[in-house]
Amino acid sequence: LKQVKLEESLFIITSKTGSTVEVISLFKLIIAHFNLNLNELHKYFVFITDENSNLHKEGDSLGIKCFFIPQNVGGRFSILSAVGIVPLCFCGYNAKALLKGAEACFEDFFSHKKDVLLQKAYHYCTHKSANINVLFAYSDAFKGFNEWYIQL
Repeated sequence: LKQVKLEESLFIITSKTGSTVEVISLFKLIIAHFNLNLNELHKYFVFITDENSNLHKEGDSLGIKCFFIPQNVGGRFSILSAVGIVPLCFCGYNAKALLKGAEACFEDFFSHKKDVLLQKAYHYCTHKSANINVLFAYSDAFKGFNEWYIQL
């Protein structure tokens, strides 16, 4: 955090449940590190969470913009939900084109019978539990944090 320039930063706090200890701890750590007042948090944070989460309630009370993860989508593990799309938009990417392309791939995938094996693999993966963890870093300033996180 020593290398982060607050005036050039936006922190995206993502937790589907809104109660993930590590995420909430990092949120509080950032607030303390930069000695932020509660009335200015809306300038530096956005939340991505479930509409019924405590994080959403907290965001509303602090005036922090909240984006929602659909209840039927697996939290931070879905790149085509607010979890992936919101950061892409803030970075200037054309999210509409990405979603349009994803929709075309989805339709194409299920309209061709020649890909039966892939369709079965997709069905299996979407109906079984899988442990997946994804970490996005949008700045070289977080290189040290990423290296620490990877070794956990």
